[in-house]
Amino acid sequence: MKNRIAKSLLYSLCALLLFAGCGKQEKPAEEEQKTESSTAAEDPQPEQPEETGEGEEPQTQPEEQEPLVLVGNQRIISVSPSGEVEMLYEKQEKEYLLQAVMGDGVLYAVIAEDEDNAENCLICAIRDGEKELIAEIPNYNINIEYYEGSLFVQHAIYDDEGGYTVYLDDYTRGKDASYEKGNRFQELRDSLEEQDYHFSFYNPNLITYLKRYDEILAYTSDGKIAALDKQGNQLWETTLLQEYYLVEAVNTEYTLYSVNTEENGEYWKYTIDLVLHNNQTGEEKTLFTWNYQTLEEAVSPLAVEGDKLYYYRTFSENGLNQNDIYSYDLVTGGTEFLYTAATLPGPGGTWQINPGVTDFNCYDGKFYYRAISENSTGWAVYDPKTGTGQGDMLPVIDEERTFAKYGKVLYESGSIRDEEWDLEIYTYYIECFQLDDSYQNADKINQVLEQEQQEELDTVQQSAESEMGYITEEDAQDERFTPYPYSYDMSLGQVNMLGSHYLTVNYDGYEYWGGAHGYPYRQHYLFDLNTGEELTIYDLYTSTEENFKDVVAKYSIQDWKENPEIYFNSEEEEETVYQDFYDNASLDMAMRFEKQGIVIEYSPYEYGPYAVGFIEIPIPYDVLGIELD
Repeated sequence: MKNRIAKSLLYSLCALLLFAGCGKQEKPAEEEQKTESSTAAEDPQPEQPEETGEGEEPQTQPEEQEPLVLVGNQRIISVSPSGEVEMLYEKQEKEYLLQAVMGDGVLYAVIAEDEDNAENCLICAIRDGEKELIAEIPNYNINIEYYEGSLFVQHAIYDDEGGYTVYLDDYTRGKDASYEKGNRFQELRDSLEEQDYHFSFYNPNLITYLKRYDEILAYTSDGKIAALDKQGNQLWETTLLQEYYLVEAVNTEYTLYSVNTEENGEYWKYTIDLVLHNNQTGEEKTLFTWNYQTLEEAVSPLAVEGDKLYYYRTFSENGLNQNDIYSYDLVTGGTEFLYTAATLPGPGGTWQINPGVTDFNCYDGKFYYRAISENSTGWAVYDPKTGTGQGDMLPVIDEERTFAKYGKVLYESGSIRDEEWDLEIYTYYIECFQLDDSYQNADKINQVLEQEQQEELDTVQQSAESEMGYITEEDAQDERFTPYPYSYDMSLGQVNMLGSHYLTVNYDGYEYWGGAHGYPYRQHYLFDLNTGEELTIYDLYTSTEENFKDVVAKYSIQDWKENPEIYFNSEEEEETVYQDFYDNASLDMAMRFEKQGIVIEYSPYEYGPYAVGFIEIPIPYDVLGIELD
């Protein structure tokens, strides 16, 4: 599972989060168009330029534009300038697709070998769907870019003594078709850092910005932003006028940054200004302002492309997020609505894809982004020339929403308020899968699922009423009293058929009670379609509970050995850890049913830190003596 990926935060020397726009377009380079003169084979003549009329310029031909590359969960696709879509690569089992770029007609990708543990990444060249290994890097925090005939790989490796060490390698294909490793910019990068120039590890990394703007973007310890050429000579520098800022986007002309101002030092009484800084003149102007009381006016930047800022605003309609995407002209100040995109209930909808926003790209005058339909997830394109305000799904999907083959998703959403104190106490969003009537015993199964949803709604109501009983008049009048609203969300995770007549329905949930973060939870159901009955491990497992505890402990120990970094008890003796797993195991423990076996689920904090998420231990059915025909 992807939340097993230990996404540790790499430090950034500039301590700024930013991006440089969207797409991977380059300015077309013009080359002189030449034609061959007719020549005699026995007396070859030098090529002559085609004659032009007086005052006419020689014809020029723009450099061919690389296609846009889009990376999904299952597939990597490309879009040509003419809008043709091609599927370039489909992931193999257990792989996790991270990044991809195109260079000189070759697809280059970063692929984790195991989606459950993405520490080992492969840098690959892909031709006709076949992978060629270029390098293997033991860290998933990688940025790649193709520039001037080489694939550049920026990555970091951590050790306990020295912390993170950042590397910038390049790989060039030699005459023997193998890739040779070099360091064309590593020495320059190291030299500039000695001169107090520092670089963001994240987007835009050094090579991405260099390819896009023909400059190296850097930061100095005294807060300046600077650009240098490929020899390390400074081209320009600028100083942002505000303090305590967060850079949102930067290019040669502009830096877009946000400033958070607190009222009387009270952090929750904040005002945010989105400021545009002209890198060449040093002039600044505030584009948007909102505060804690006007969140509906909040602006989320997507990209700065030329003189255009692309941003979105989010609102909720019936519990489902909807985004409106706009363009803002940085010269005239004019705003133009582009399109709207909304999420859908069910897997891939409410959590995984931010509609109209995820993987936003500007390419050849159109806008591309991750999208969701009733039956699949993939990508959509919006062409401003149509003026419809809605994007169209691309013909190549990323993955099917498999639950749609078996039924549909209903949901309940809303909020609960304390009318006496005018406080919103709880918000909730709870989905319920409904099996299609064409399946045997659908009514009986749906009744169980509907009842479970109602019990969740009742739990929310009871929790809200309990909270209301704790609120005093002093609390309600204290402006600093802001623990609410709490939230309760449950979304459909997966629906599958197991064997010939078993149906599994899995839910993912998240509950927030205040504090730094909420807590994830899961619910799993297994039904026999022949009877409509809900089943548990007790109905399928025929051996003793002692044997079950031993199997769980042995498989857990194996994962503990292979992935010690995700466990609290990694330093303990194996015998002690085995006994702990054994004592904790039972036929009532959290588990789900998959096609090949059960999966034991250890909750966050049970054996590992919150950031690791659920620790999953797969156990094959044949080991347990279970048969699902």
